[in-house]
Amino acid sequence: MDKPSHGWTYSALDPTANAIRLMEHPQFAAAARALAVATLDGGDRDPALGTVFKDAGRYVAAMWALYLHASGGMTLPQLKQVCASSGFVSPGRARLLLQVLEHIGFVVAVAPPPGQRARAYLPTPAFIAAWSAHLIAAIRAAALIDPTIAKLADRLDEPATLHLFLRIQAARLHQIAAGMVEAPPFQRIFMHRYAGTQIISLLVSGGVGEEFPPSGAMPITLNKVAARFGVSHLHVRRMLGDAMRDGLLDHAPNGTVTLSEEMRTTLGFFFATQLVELIASATLALAALEGRT
Repeated sequence: MDKPSHGWTYSALDPTANAIRLMEHPQFAAAARALAVATLDGGDRDPALGTVFKDAGRYVAAMWALYLHASGGMTLPQLKQVCASSGFVSPGRARLLLQVLEHIGFVVAVAPPPGQRARAYLPTPAFIAAWSAHLIAAIRAAALIDPTIAKLADRLDEPATLHLFLRIQAARLHQIAAGMVEAPPFQRIFMHRYAGTQIISLLVSGGVGEEFPPSGAMPITLNKVAARFGVSHLHVRRMLGDAMRDGLLDHAPNGTVTLSEEMRTTLGFFFATQLVELIASATLALAALEGRT
């Protein structure tokens, strides 16, 4: 069923059209910038959460780990299965990412459930608190488009509400990831490279008005970017160089970056899709909480 929502219409049958329509909303630019800033601020405040934000694989593995916990429990075989079925993270990398989550204190190993051999893992209070704060900030950004979902953010400190939202959001994003069959340059260079998603958030967090992403030249200091995201100056330079070769941006000798029109279109759709999914998942969660269909 279509859902009218403050100037745009959500269709459960046409996710691409949802994003295109949302980009025409007068609050899209403000919401997209708020979402980027929320990611940056969350990583700055919590270095462990910042580690999860380094690339898309870490992010979805963390999300699915919480999804499995909210759905009854998590083991490594379960995490590998959900990663493999989505096609977004390989089973082998799922093992490594679980080790990362354990290393940063976001999950702990516990005894296997009765009758099972696989070791179980539980999210730590630090992981749950960090992810809850991240989702609250993201939903508040999306609420600039649909203010009715703001009340869900007020309830995400309730474990039952958080688990409900996690189950809905992860299941939806799992279906989206399963349909991805090719990685364009944007995904290869930024989404799957260390600190790439953080650098993208930094590039689009500036700007004013209804323009998103910014079309003008943006000053960037490689040493500051590298220090903020815990990578080398050379790593950032190589990433920008690869993006230049693929026509995604221009990194000028004067230290500015200008996004190409192709890259601006890609990023606009990328952030619009995230906002659509936040609104849709939050709407479904609120409906369940309020006893609606």
